[in-house]
Amino acid sequence: NANEQAVELADELLAVSKTDANEYLYKLQKENFEQIVKNTVNNFQDQIKEKNINLTINIESNLPVVSLDKSRMNSVVYALLENAISYTKDKIEINVKEDKSRVIFLIKDNGIGISKIDQKQIFSKFFRAKSALHAETEGTGIGLFLSKNIVEKHNGVIGMNSKGEELGSEFWFSLPIDDKRSEEHTSELQSHSFISYAVFCLKKKIKEITFPLFIYIP
Repeated sequence: NANEQAVELADELLAVSKTDANEYLYKLQKENFEQIVKNTVNNFQDQIKEKNINLTINIESNLPVVSLDKSRMNSVVYALLENAISYTKDKIEINVKEDKSRVIFLIKDNGIGISKIDQKQIFSKFFRAKSALHAETEGTGIGLFLSKNIVEKHNGVIGMNSKGEELGSEFWFSLPIDDKRSEEHTSELQSHSFISYAVFCLKKKIKEITFPLFIYIP
């Protein structure tokens, strides 16, 4: 409903605001990355069945543990899988493997694809590819931007490949296995921007708002 959509948008805007202001706090611990992937897939079982998607998961055995912030990395895997489900025709393939000193996550679909021009901006804030707009799917253009930021905060790399529109897409990211940073990595808090305050107020007052809702972002 409208209230739930507004709360979700508020959460996303607040996440963007904190990312821009470098206000995210990361707590790195040794985690089982395989379990993160499996748990995220389980959360989407209803949508996968509803769309009759043929999902294939290949996870290499005996993967090493990875130093990461579990909550943030859940968000990355969630965003990539959610996109694949939204835009695929009927197939998704997930591969998780170790390559030298890195763990690699790769998700591939046979959906709407992304043009070469749009690929250059696909991880930009608020950007949505033309193929996604033509498909009339819901989206804010925030998920991939946040995913890129989170992966890079883990000293990782994220990228994508697509041969063009209607030819499917492949998103991937890699994380270092031997991360020498301390288990609790924090950054200095900076003063909250206007948007942080506005979104905070929005979440507190959301039930009192009459829609449509307009948010002013300078």
